[in-house]
Amino acid sequence: MLFWTYWTISCLVFALVAKDLFQTADWRRQLSAGVVLIPLLLRILLLK
Repeated sequence: MLFWTYWTISCLVFALVAKDLFQTADWRRQLSAGVVLIPLLLRILLLK
């Protein structure tokens, strides 16, 4: 149960950051979103 809750919250955060990344034209915001997005994506993919 805890695993699925953590996984769901991680996916929602990933989706929000990805949305922000694709909607902005400011490279600084894209870079900061990418810094959050890449480790979060790796964490989601490596959880089994």
